[in-house]
Amino acid sequence: MRNTLLIILIFITSLSATETPEVINGHVLPPEPDPAINNSTLLGVDTNNNGVRDDVERWIYKTYDTYIPCKKEKVQLTLPNGKVVNAYEDVCEDKPVEYHQIVREIAMQGARAAQIIIQNPEKARETVEYVHAAMNCNFYFKYAAERHNEPLLIDHVVFTRKDFKSIQFNTVLRSRAFAKYNSSLSGRVFGNSNNERNDCDFDVDALLGK
Repeated sequence: MRNTLLIILIFITSLSATETPEVINGHVLPPEPDPAINNSTLLGVDTNNNGVRDDVERWIYKTYDTYIPCKKEKVQLTLPNGKVVNAYEDVCEDKPVEYHQIVREIAMQGARAAQIIIQNPEKARETVEYVHAAMNCNFYFKYAAERHNEPLLIDHVVFTRKDFKSIQFNTVLRSRAFAKYNSSLSGRVFGNSNNERNDCDFDVDALLGK
């Protein structure tokens, strides 16, 4: 009986080891971590040691895979009183397109910053610079890139997304650490230079094909 169980265990282990990895946009995703193990510690599971929890990395690459492009177009509306006014409506494409890799890198930078600040929340005045850098990089590709003949690639700030925070700070331990980090910053004003391309922690030129 013992030998039979051993053979079964070896067989299952072999299947896991040879399981085809999940790939999105050329990026090999880490395996989905066991929630019990992943959520038992502050920093969780990071099998590829890139500074982002495996579950968060998977969320980023799945969330920022494709999207439906929309733009606002001016239309004229006739009010009940007969008056014609200008308004705007969202006009969306029929087919989804792939997010630019820079958008995923922006999200990954935000996730790395989140991991850093919750490790030592009492040192918020020192580690806040990592959040500022992530936000600045995000702001550049949301607001400022066109002024430098580069594309605007994102229409929101990843770090402030409710669903980003929900998965990044998804346990009592992590949410308390984040709350303590915010509390440590209370009453202080920090200088922050917006729209800084150089604050991106990835190779922007390479990703833009320069």
